[in-house]
Amino acid sequence: MFENVTTLLDKAIALNETIAWKLSIDNGVQKRIVELNTIDQMYNKGIDALGDSLGDYSQISVEVYGKRAGHIQLKDGGEFYDSFVVLVLDDSFIIRANTIKNDSIKGDVDLTTRFGDDIIGLTEENRDIITELIMKNIVKYVKQQLNV
Repeated sequence: MFENVTTLLDKAIALNETIAWKLSIDNGVQKRIVELNTIDQMYNKGIDALGDSLGDYSQISVEVYGKRAGHIQLKDGGEFYDSFVVLVLDDSFIIRANTIKNDSIKGDVDLTTRFGDDIIGLTEENRDIITELIMKNIVKYVKQQLNV
């Protein structure tokens, strides 16, 4: 009877927080982080990680450059969105993207100069969504390791 308890305790002691963390941010979670940052925040809402508006397209942008009227999305050719990656560290993650945009008229433009560093990052609401996904994956890892 105590052998089962001892075995379970040994497995619990062997749990590794770093491994649990890294496994919890699997490819699906990384993809969701990028989607929330690009599609949900910038494309759908026109906001940065602080929830601040990126502004609206000017009349010239709409009439001359064919942008749709409304909030700025930062998705002209898609290169910026496509450059997003999630780097998983031992106890956190970092979202990175290439913010340099080649403009045929202005030359290279850094999007963070115009829109701020917070164009890369998640709003509090979206961080909560990711926290839920991570917690589910950590629970899954623990259950697998303990065979429960």
